[in-house]
Amino acid sequence: MESINDTTPVAMLTVGQLKKLITESYSEEQKHKGKSRRYVYGLEGICSLFGCRLNKAEQLKKGIIKDAVSQHGRKIMVDVEKAIALYEAATKDTK
Repeated sequence: MESINDTTPVAMLTVGQLKKLITESYSEEQKHKGKSRRYVYGLEGICSLFGCRLNKAEQLKKGIIKDAVSQHGRKIMVDVEKAIALYEAATKDTK
């Protein structure tokens, strides 16, 4: 039996092969869908994420969560899950 590749015409597939391709494609899509990242932007985003004021958000940005922060010029982008994990790890040590 020939291998199926991107140039194989759909009309040449059996029903079983078509079902398998669709199922594999759907399961791959679901794996990637669950891994989408959430971001907050700016110091205001950090404020809303941690429920703090601007001066504390600036301290967090430069300190505890700095590995979750990407800054290009004035644009600040924070990976939410990474920032929360870093914050929890840092505050766990102090308790």
